[in-house]
Amino acid sequence: MSFEPDLLRDQASLLLQNGDTVKSAQVYSTFWAAGSKNAGKGYNRQFVTDALNLAGVYQAQGSQMHALNCYQSIFDYNIRRLEQSDPVVARDFNNLGVAYYLAANTEKDTREREKLYDASKKMYKAALAVADVKKAPFLVSTIKHNFTLTTRDYKIRKKV
Repeated sequence: MSFEPDLLRDQASLLLQNGDTVKSAQVYSTFWAAGSKNAGKGYNRQFVTDALNLAGVYQAQGSQMHALNCYQSIFDYNIRRLEQSDPVVARDFNNLGVAYYLAANTEKDTREREKLYDASKKMYKAALAVADVKKAPFLVSTIKHNFTLTTRDYKIRKKV
């Protein structure tokens, strides 16, 4: 029995659009597992795309720590294969920042929440350090915006 990967990806996307995050995650996890087996064989852009989709599904489920782990794996994969000046690396730092930010917003423990906010800001700073405004002006703008929101929300939550 064979399967057509693009059809399965389309199915996973449709499942997500229809709110079935569990089945969507199952499909993307299949690609994640298959791509992980071949992770040592050059750069696989489709593997990264599938992993980003899986992380997005986890975020849609509210599974922030699963999403964070997924984004960390993507970062680890890319940092070993790409130049640090590649806009993808800045994107990965930004994605980690967002994942830490979302995890902080759902964390009940004050100390842990502060650690997550700090980690988020650290990722945004790292993203800005490697991002090139000439190559990726929109990305740089997004990172700055995310950093500002995280800093603002941290101050608001600290007062509460």
